[in-house]
Amino acid sequence: KKIKLYSARNAAISKAKGEFIAFLDTDDYWMKNKILDQLKILNNRKVFISYTNFWIKDGKKFKIFKKGKLPSGKITRDILLDYPIYISTVVLKTEILLKNKIKFNPNYEILGDLDLFYRLSKKYNFIPVQHPSSVYRSHSHNTSKKRVDLKIFEMDDWLRKNKNTKNQYLFKNIEIENLYTKCNYFIAND
Repeated sequence: KKIKLYSARNAAISKAKGEFIAFLDTDDYWMKNKILDQLKILNNRKVFISYTNFWIKDGKKFKIFKKGKLPSGKITRDILLDYPIYISTVVLKTEILLKNKIKFNPNYEILGDLDLFYRLSKKYNFIPVQHPSSVYRSHSHNTSKKRVDLKIFEMDDWLRKNKNTKNQYLFKNIEIENLYTKCNYFIAND
């Protein structure tokens, strides 16, 4: 049965029996020791989430996602200022999702990752593997490229639900980026 992406991810998580959950989108792939590197980090009882740097593959060209150091710890601020995570790089302990009944928001088709990791970052430390361990394939069929209108709509909705007066300055980068995307989209589509 075909269901939306984040509903499918929630269904898979609900059936998880193992200690860890990792995500791998169909057009991406992992480097040889990715999981081993992250399990070394996750074996610490106080660490629940690990993510890695990654390669962006566009045709035959490879580009590293983050040249500087990936942020570590409670990275809520980093998520809002310069989103550092790609879902195919994440490994987390199953218990933080199942025990706390934390799920992807099934109403999103593009921003579910951002939404989930933002919520998790308020409670848990994120510990990165600094070297690229995954490959994200960038192509014209990526949903975020094909459905820019949906991405704009979801971002407006997400900002409305998450931005508040205490931390509104942290959302400025996301708001500006979304405004830039809107302008480009509307110019390109009259």
